[in-house]
Amino acid sequence: VSSGSPVSVAALGRPFCVGMLYDCRSDELIPGLTLWDRDDLEKNTRERRQLNSDFEIVASESIQDKTSALNVEASLKASFFGGLVKVGGSAKYLYDNKTSKKQARVTLKYKTTTKFQELSMNHLGRDNMKHPYVFEKGIATHVVTGILYGAQAFFVFDREVSEQEDHQVIQGNLKVMINKIPTVSIGGQGSLNMEDGDRADVQKFSCRFYGDFCLEKNPVTFQDAVEVYQSLPRLLGPNGENTVPIKIWLLPLTVLDSSAAQLVRQISLQLVQDTQNVLEDFRELEVRYEDAMTTTTAQQFPEISKKIRGFKEKCSQFKLEFQQRLSKQLPSIRGGGENEAGLAETIRKIHSSPFNSKDLNEWMDCREREIHTVNMITNRMKNTKIIQTQSQLFQEAINAEHVVCFVFTSLGSDDRFISTLSNYLHQRTEPQHPHDAERGQWFASKRLTEEMRKKAKLFSDFAEENKDSRKTKFVAVGLTDETQKGSSIHLYKDGFSDSENFEPPSEPEAVTASNTNQDSVTLKICAPRFGAQNVTSYSVEYRVLGEDGWTQQTVSTAGEVKVSHLSPQTEYEFRCRAVTSVGVGPANQLSASTLPGIPGRATNPRSLKDSLKQTSERINYDSPSIFKLSLTEDRLSSRRCRRLTLGRESSKGKRIMIVFGATGSGKSDLIDGMINYIVGVEWKDSFRFILTDGGLQRPAAENQNSVLTVYKLNHQEGFRIDYSLTIVDVPEFGEHPDAEGHMKIFQQLHSFLLSEQGVSEVGALYFVAPASLRALTHTQKYTFDFIIPNFEEGMLNNVRVLVTSADTQRPAVLRAITDFNVQCAKTREGLPVHFKFNNSALLAHSTSTKLWDSEMENMKKFFEALRSETKRWIVTEKMIEFAKEKEKYFQMF
Repeated sequence: VSSGSPVSVAALGRPFCVGMLYDCRSDELIPGLTLWDRDDLEKNTRERRQLNSDFEIVASESIQDKTSALNVEASLKASFFGGLVKVGGSAKYLYDNKTSKKQARVTLKYKTTTKFQELSMNHLGRDNMKHPYVFEKGIATHVVTGILYGAQAFFVFDREVSEQEDHQVIQGNLKVMINKIPTVSIGGQGSLNMEDGDRADVQKFSCRFYGDFCLEKNPVTFQDAVEVYQSLPRLLGPNGENTVPIKIWLLPLTVLDSSAAQLVRQISLQLVQDTQNVLEDFRELEVRYEDAMTTTTAQQFPEISKKIRGFKEKCSQFKLEFQQRLSKQLPSIRGGGENEAGLAETIRKIHSSPFNSKDLNEWMDCREREIHTVNMITNRMKNTKIIQTQSQLFQEAINAEHVVCFVFTSLGSDDRFISTLSNYLHQRTEPQHPHDAERGQWFASKRLTEEMRKKAKLFSDFAEENKDSRKTKFVAVGLTDETQKGSSIHLYKDGFSDSENFEPPSEPEAVTASNTNQDSVTLKICAPRFGAQNVTSYSVEYRVLGEDGWTQQTVSTAGEVKVSHLSPQTEYEFRCRAVTSVGVGPANQLSASTLPGIPGRATNPRSLKDSLKQTSERINYDSPSIFKLSLTEDRLSSRRCRRLTLGRESSKGKRIMIVFGATGSGKSDLIDGMINYIVGVEWKDSFRFILTDGGLQRPAAENQNSVLTVYKLNHQEGFRIDYSLTIVDVPEFGEHPDAEGHMKIFQQLHSFLLSEQGVSEVGALYFVAPASLRALTHTQKYTFDFIIPNFEEGMLNNVRVLVTSADTQRPAVLRAITDFNVQCAKTREGLPVHFKFNNSALLAHSTSTKLWDSEMENMKKFFEALRSETKRWIVTEKMIEFAKEKEKYFQMF
């Protein structure tokens, strides 16, 4: 364009009026100065109507398409790039950029024009100017001689695209729906008249509005957008008084006075395009690192997000400096102060600097590959907690007996490229060697990646097998360790590091059936390929094919193991796994069948404990493993009472015991110990049973401690006692119970005794307390002072004390009971009749059987004493009347 020719520019929301001065060198309005008085301007301004409206779809997010939608020509575009032009109104659309590749975006543009204003030719003559001194100041190059008025609006619709959806299909559907907006009608109830399928689709759209209209509320949904779109013509005003400048015509001041400042040259189209390409590259890069920052992996591992954040800061700083340089060069070139070579050199330096698009995108390629690799690894860790800092790791380690931690050791390694970017920003020295983004990156090494996958599989398999363990936790974290590239597995015991190169065992390399018999199968176990150095024993489990429960036995080393007590001509499933001090490894499974039985030869019957184990629920794989006995549950007619039955009715004699105990007394552990003694569990067995819920970690909603539970253990072949046993487990009293709580518990017991499902006689009342207790608590005093005396007087001589956590010393709790003058049976020494137990023996798995044998002897003495109880409390009619009186008293609460 010749420096003397009129030019036109887009208004971009700027406040133009005819006669205003304009500087095309910096694309800046000059307010406050004019060549003519306001009255003269108004007299010599002509106006005519120019009505037009249209809409179009803008499907691209490129700078080129967005500036084209606003009719921004090349020179003004360059000024916008350099920050010389501050836009407003609908032109703020230029600032709106996609933040993610996961967005489908379509923009609806609405444009209307209403009138055109221009200055008359007569008025433009030099003789008509009232303020010619403006030429001398040299602050402007053009004067506004014509304005096209109207309004524009941009509705920007976004739709998030999931990984399962096709982005191109979603983009196409979005465009189809947006194209319908001008024709969509609104029904009587304010709803859109459209098909149900379309209505469901548009619910997923979000909307942002940029326009030259004053709205009461900006649209955020598709329906909002339709309503606003249909109201736009009305918002212009009856006479178009609410319109704004859309396009401006400028006359060079040199036409009026040759001494005026002038636009010497425009920026060439090629340089504008080169500048646009640089900024477009940065815009696309911004989308990439925003996407990377929002990934789950980047949020889980601060080392990754820190690198991306540092990279983003360097790029943003470089881009800002480029735009600042551009804002200085553009006016100088246009005003003749320098030529275009300076701008061309600026762009050339960008392409030869570390901030060239190729190197920047290659670095992002690496980060995305790193994120993908870490995500692939962590997705396999189903039972693993991802933690972010060394401090969090310490908290996990201190709160667990064992913590197995998968460590990504190279995520925080120094990044040479970010250092190169930083050095360039400070020194402006170009790197001597070309950048290789993948050089030195851990994920670019086939060896390190394969090693990490192997470790991750060992770790995840190990975590899966031990997911129910209460003593071992599994976590993953990023901790920089240059001595172990890629990854390592750390083991923590009791809060301290035990190993920084722990290798969990894989499944045994091979398990084969080397010999079969009518009642046994001999298995040959080969040590695992990985982690064999950490194996302490091997677990062999077996069951009849198709059945549920597993029977387990443990062997100390790999090799041959004979599994006995099997049924003839039966197919069995076997699974073998390595056992460590931390947990168990994955199993290697096989099937094998026993031979047919020989007529006349007896086979070894399965023991009671093995039979029970097959029908029990395995709670964990600790050593020993814990199994929850399968019991038949009946809800009794009395409130908050239940009965759990083991086995079928037996004709053997019966013994019944009522057990009291405060919270923390060890009552549940004692009852669990009793069932292990009764069914014949031995120290060498690799499993233990629990009867109560006290040994399980349950949510509060599932806690059964407030329910009176009756354990009915029907005698079976294999019992160590020769009678059936019923244990009435009275709910535990809390640390600070109220009177009402005590009343309710006693009411539960009496309601049970009076019910049809109650018991007709009771052997004894048992009070459970820990040996170390030197003074009775408020709760225990309340039990002795109120609960037990409420039974018949004759029953008081049948009160016994069960002492838990006892050793060879006299339990201190006996003196505490004596000092309180509790009414109960006494020994010759004047102490309460009592039995001592050591609960810890149940789960102990030490090299010595002394503790276990001692506990079994304690159990034997107790059950023999219970068997020989000749004086039993009979629930008589008198007792029923006594209880009914209490029942009336309870109802007062």
